[in-house]
Amino acid sequence: MHTEMTLVVQDEHTDELGHLNHVAAVRILEQARDAWYHSCGLYRDDPNRYGTVIVNINYDYHNECFVGETLRVTTTPQRIGTKRASSCHTKS
Repeated sequence: MHTEMTLVVQDEHTDELGHLNHVAAVRILEQARDAWYHSCGLYRDDPNRYGTVIVNINYDYHNECFVGETLRVTTTPQRIGTKRASSCHTKS
């Protein structure tokens, strides 16, 4: 199962060169991950929810993102085990 999230890059998402800032990218992917949790029924306010901790993040930047660009972020789980899960976010 995968989810898609669409957003437009705003000024506050960019660095002094006008590119999508790496910190903003992390926050955007966090929103995408939360959307995936929500679609799976793993809501943040559920007292019985499973908790997750991010222990590793790897980015491969293939092209630049600028103010005004519309990004579509697709979140797809790659592996889900009993103690660990990995997912992939792609931008198109």
